[in-house]
Amino acid sequence: KAILVLTEESGNVIKGSLRTTTHGVGVSRLAELLGGGGHKKAAGFTIKGSFEYENNHWQIV
Repeated sequence: KAILVLTEESGNVIKGSLRTTTHGVGVSRLAELLGGGGHKKAAGFTIKGSFEYENNHWQIV
């Protein structure tokens, strides 16, 4: 199990924070795939985009 928190910053930037305490689950690889990095149990990334709510769900555009 892992958690992802996304925060929309100014300038069309979204920051992502990944955390886990589950044995055998690493989050750094996902962060690396999105241009970020970190440790096995805590990692983060930054992407360009903004949140948009449409048709009953959120998306990043």
